[in-house]
Amino acid sequence: MYKYLLILVGGIAVMLAGVCWLLSSGDDAAMRIHHTPVAYLDLEDYEKDDVPPFAYNIYRASFTDWQVGEWAWRFDVPAGSEAQLKEWCADIKGKELQTVLSKGLFHIEAPEWWARPADAQLIWSCEKVPQPLSVMVWFSPSQNRVWIRYGKW
Repeated sequence: MYKYLLILVGGIAVMLAGVCWLLSSGDDAAMRIHHTPVAYLDLEDYEKDDVPPFAYNIYRASFTDWQVGEWAWRFDVPAGSEAQLKEWCADIKGKELQTVLSKGLFHIEAPEWWARPADAQLIWSCEKVPQPLSVMVWFSPSQNRVWIRYGKW
């Protein structure tokens, strides 16, 4: 008798925990847009993986909602460092994207620093593995400026 009562109470507890988890999972949407640049050394350790160490004047924005995320970066690089930038991009492990998903941002209201000049070229696009994370990198040789969009769907 006690065995069945414990099973019933345990089942109800699991159901209540599941309902609470489902109700709270949609409330985690967060968007952060930084309107002032930072130096590479001022980034959090986990953010330093998203930009090369020779980047400066770094702007960032992010959108996260449970298992969906989008991260936008814009930064400057020293003149003549395009080859070094492409080497850094090649270290991003992943398979090449077959199609470019979008030139804009999906979830982030694009701040003014996201605007790219006409000479900005897509120099890298891939789907990072093992997680499904798309990476797109644009470079403007006239401004020595880089835009990166990471997206997780």
